[in-house]
Formats: sequence, C-alpha cells, structure tokens
Amino acid sequence: MEPPTPRIYTAGAITWANERYEGWRDQLDTQLGHVEFLHPTETVNEYEGHRRAGCVTEDIRMVEDSHGVVAFLTKPEQIGTVTEIVHAVSSGIPVLMLIAPHQWDYDTAQDLPYR
Repeated sequence: MEPPTPRIYTAGAITWANERYEGWRDQLDTQLGHVEFLHPTETVNEYEGHRRAGCVTEDIRMVEDSHGVVAFLTKPEQIGTVTEIVHAVSSGIPVLMLIAPHQWDYDTAQDLPYR
C-alpha cells in the first residue's frame, strides 16, 4: 500500500496586480509533482482580482486539511500569512518558513532569488 500523497498549504502574499508573487507557487507545482499543493489563490473567494469575505475561513480550512505548510514571507505586513502560520503551529501542523532578505525589493526584483 502506497503512502498518501502529502498535501502542503502554501502561505504567502497574494498581490493580484503582480504575477511575480505567485511564481514560487508555480515552481513548487512544477518541481515537486509528487506533492499536492493547496494554494489560497485557487479558492472561489475571488471577485475581479480581489479577495472577499470568506477567504480567511477557506484558507484556514486548507491549513487544517494539509500535512504541512510552506510559508513565504516577503514583506512585513503579511498578516494573513502570519495568521495561517500561527494556526498551523497551534494545531500541530509542521511549518517551513522561507523569509526573503530584507534588502530584497520583491516588487521590483527582476531575477527571483529562489530559483
């Protein structure tokens, strides 16, 4: 009997106007095909590119449904990401935190350092 496919939630900034914020999630999907990633960007709680009511509940549900969390912190004001990390840790779900260097301006980076 094969072990179940690991489910990993991807916590991190979502900026609909800047596709570079989602590049790290795409790379995980491409490079780790044996893992099922649960992305907050794939929920039904979008409206014309903006998150709306219900997104926190859905995101927390995905954290609870995961075997672990990969969190990417790119800026100080990621309140949702920190909330997801705290919820995971308090629920006994392992978290891997990736923290962008403070000198890295994520909004203007041309060559992303996680490649």
